[in-house]
Amino acid sequence: MVIQHVPESPGAIGDGANGRVRVLAADDDLVSRQVLRRALKAWGYEPVVAADGIEARACLLAPDAPRMAVVDWDMPGLDGVDLCREVRRLRTDTAPYMLLLTGKSDSADIVRGLDAGADDYVTKPFDLDVLRARVSVGARVTGLQGALEQRFEELAAAEQRYRELVDGVGVAVWQADTATWHMGFLNRQGEVVFRRPLAACVGPFDFWSTSVIPDDREALQAFRERLALDHVAPPFEYRIMDAEGRITWLRDTVRLLCDRHGQTLVRGVTQDIAAQKEAELAREAALQMQASFVSFASHQLRTPLAGISWMLEVAAQEDGLPDTVAETIGDAREACGRLTNLVNDLLNTARLESGRLTLSPEPADLCALTRAALAGIGGLVERHGHDVSVDIPGDPVAVHVDVKYLHEALLNLMSNAVKYTPDGGTVAVSVTRDEGVARVAVRDSGIGIAPEAQAHLFEKFYRAPNAERLETEGTGLGLYLVKLIATRLGGRVMCESALGAGSTFVMELPLAAAVAARRD
Repeated sequence: MVIQHVPESPGAIGDGANGRVRVLAADDDLVSRQVLRRALKAWGYEPVVAADGIEARACLLAPDAPRMAVVDWDMPGLDGVDLCREVRRLRTDTAPYMLLLTGKSDSADIVRGLDAGADDYVTKPFDLDVLRARVSVGARVTGLQGALEQRFEELAAAEQRYRELVDGVGVAVWQADTATWHMGFLNRQGEVVFRRPLAACVGPFDFWSTSVIPDDREALQAFRERLALDHVAPPFEYRIMDAEGRITWLRDTVRLLCDRHGQTLVRGVTQDIAAQKEAELAREAALQMQASFVSFASHQLRTPLAGISWMLEVAAQEDGLPDTVAETIGDAREACGRLTNLVNDLLNTARLESGRLTLSPEPADLCALTRAALAGIGGLVERHGHDVSVDIPGDPVAVHVDVKYLHEALLNLMSNAVKYTPDGGTVAVSVTRDEGVARVAVRDSGIGIAPEAQAHLFEKFYRAPNAERLETEGTGLGLYLVKLIATRLGGRVMCESALGAGSTFVMELPLAAAVAARRD
């Protein structure tokens, strides 16, 4: 065969040292090998030659085997068909692209060659343009195979990184299908969180249905139904029992996603919250013990305080008492009154905190309640010489409240405004309504509250530093009670203040009409 001209080809980026695709040319005819070698080089490939089937097989089974091969059918030692068959059998990874050169034109022979593992064939004597085109197809196929292999490697590396990541966190990370709730993936930490080996969690079974304790299974079913209906669900807390019969608390946070087949999956993160639950129970027990003690102590104090108050009142009515004695009795009565108020505040606080106190909300006129509270602090205002301004509508403002406890809350706000305003100051009280709520605002020209103290104003037993320096009596329970009462009535209390520039406290309560509308 005489080659006058070999058409050039752009070739392909490949696996050779120079970046070109390596192609094996196997033919026992020297001239044919030279033609193939020259052509492949001209087309941009890196040719590797073999003179017989045995040499070709060794080349194609080597670790650095070419990704394509052009092999002759008739070769000594091992013909092209057997070579294809051997390579396919022994190369368990991606086999090279095999192009068979044959002088056989019978369809049965062609089928036999393709069945043996050849990817394509070219009949002899071959046309170089046809051979170039067939080799180009092989280059594209091997290029796609290479890209696919690289992608698989990247995916495997990404999966490994993902597994290392989720195995390193202190929570269980899992995935299940929403149809059967069979868990398909669980990280290693899941063994610690679920207290079972992976094999007992992952597989064709619903792990939760057999692990969640009976008391929580109804809640589990409700959680799943909500997730299926709304596609979102709040974190779910439940208890499981391990193989040794120990019960632990878990919390699931989940989200739905779809795989490439359109199947809905749920991916979740599960935390072991046993320690948190134990701390909560301990805290609740401590609070209950504290409330019980306060309630007990307060009840025990009320009876003797009532007796002392009665005896002091009788003593104060005696005729002819010396001035010093009368003054001492007056001071004692005032102290007894303060102590009685403290006991009442402690009792109310304990009852509100424990939930044992049942409020009795009813429609009431906030304007009338505000006027009644103002009347209750009249003597205190007079002693301090304050100027009190009132801005209350003439028409009723109907709210849905417990009258007794709202009256107490309003008294606390107003008496605070009076006590923490230097003598001769101003106090302004107003009532407004807007967008389903009513507001009572109590503004004073008093000492004000520093910004860092405002965040703690409504905490139990807290008093602002400047209030303590003012030598004004207080227990730090008043505003805490106001907040408890406002919250129980469906409202809230807020404060705006600046140090030395007075304070404004606003209690916001739902209008009676708004409460009725919500019920309907």
